[in-house]
Amino acid sequence: MSQLGAGRGTLRTVFKHHEMDWHFRRTLLAMAEKGAEIGEALYAASRIEDGDAVSWIREWSALADRVDAHGEVSLAGGHLISARESFLRACNYYRTAEFFCHPEHPRFHELWEKSRASFHKACPLFDPPIEILEVPYEDGYLPGYFWRPANDDVDRPTLICVGGNDDSGEESWFWLGPAAVRRGYNFFSVEYPGHRGAVHLFPHFIKRADYE
Repeated sequence: MSQLGAGRGTLRTVFKHHEMDWHFRRTLLAMAEKGAEIGEALYAASRIEDGDAVSWIREWSALADRVDAHGEVSLAGGHLISARESFLRACNYYRTAEFFCHPEHPRFHELWEKSRASFHKACPLFDPPIEILEVPYEDGYLPGYFWRPANDDVDRPTLICVGGNDDSGEESWFWLGPAAVRRGYNFFSVEYPGHRGAVHLFPHFIKRADYE
């Protein structure tokens, strides 16, 4: 990765490389919803060579593996909240690792799939559970989630989230899902054609001009 080119801001916290530092801070955004811990993130950062994508992918994925394994141990012991929070952090750390994989990288799809799998393990541990959706589309489906404040028949407004080009459906949940549900909204998200999860699942689901 080059130091040259447009950055996403001038603030530097841990890395001199602008994109790497921006994504480090982006990972920490999920702390508010139990998707990151500052100690874990700083430990991973301390082992990464500034500007080196290979060490970035290696350290974030290794951290995610350990945290996901902690979640499995907690789940087996009946510690459901600890398991849920571990799976949420693993999801975020795998996503952080995957972000610096180009599409031809051998771990590009693997890390995305691990991120999604960790989130899916967290979904039934919420009350009420987060519903995992497959919205029919052409010869496949668009991945999505639905979550509501309570498991009842009350009519509520629904916040619809489609995310942005470079986030994942799971990352969108961290940004908007809990905030919406705490305020009495249902939360529905879907990854449109060309969005990260849709393309990982079905590479021919490219972006289309009329996707709205």
